[in-house]
Amino acid sequence: APGHAATIYRPGRRPPRLAARTHDPKRGVSQGDVYQSMAYGRLYDCPNVVLLYPHHGGLPPAPVFERYSIAQPGAPESLIVATLDVAGLRRKCQAALRDLVARMTSLSFEKRR
Repeated sequence: APGHAATIYRPGRRPPRLAARTHDPKRGVSQGDVYQSMAYGRLYDCPNVVLLYPHHGGLPPAPVFERYSIAQPGAPESLIVATLDVAGLRRKCQAALRDLVARMTSLSFEKRR
C-alpha cells in the first residue's frame, strides 16, 4: 500500500553503526543499504525511506536525523538517516521512537502541500 514501510532484519549480521561525520563522509552508511531501501521505496510506493541506526556514545548526544533528496535536490523522494537510543529505559526509547515517527510524518505532509 502507498506510504507503508518495510522492515528489513538480517539475522547473523553485525548491527551497523553510524559513524561520526569526522571519520567518514558517508558515516558508515553502505551503498548497498541505500540502494536496497530506495528499491523498497519504489516497490511499495513509499517516497520517504529511512535507514535507522542505534545511537551510540561516539555520536553527538542528540539523535541524528538527516534528510537527503534522492536523484536530485528538492526531489519528492527522500532518504532519512536517523539514530535511536535503544540502550536506555523502555519508556524513554518508546518516547524517542514516537518523536521520530512524528518528525517523519510531518515531512510527508510538508511534501504533499
